Amino acid sequence: MSDSSRSDALDAKHRANRASRLEDVKRWVEYVREQPPAVWGAEQNRVVNAQLESARETETPPGHERRVAAFGEAMTAADRESTDAADGGTGDADLVDGEDTPVDE
Repeated sequence: MSDSSRSDALDAKHRANRASRLEDVKRWVEYVREQPPAVWGAEQNRVVNAQLESARETETPPGHERRVAAFGEAMTAADRESTDAADGGTGDADLVDGEDTPVDE
């Protein structure tokens, strides 16, 4: 196999992977739009926690781990701000079935 053929094969693989990831993101967006935060919030937390654990196991530099954690915190804060705006600032949308238990616990 020539270098050009290998490069073309790798490019094709990357395009397929990118397309697959995009389809996964589209399915997740559809799911999030259809389900209340109480349902998908815990699932999202599990995914993020699994990614952080995986990063720890691969000895990712601490700076990168901090950036990932900060990004997750920023996304959570942004989500809460948009949810608070949607529920009139009561914060009730962050609770499970109106109880005093936040979704992310």
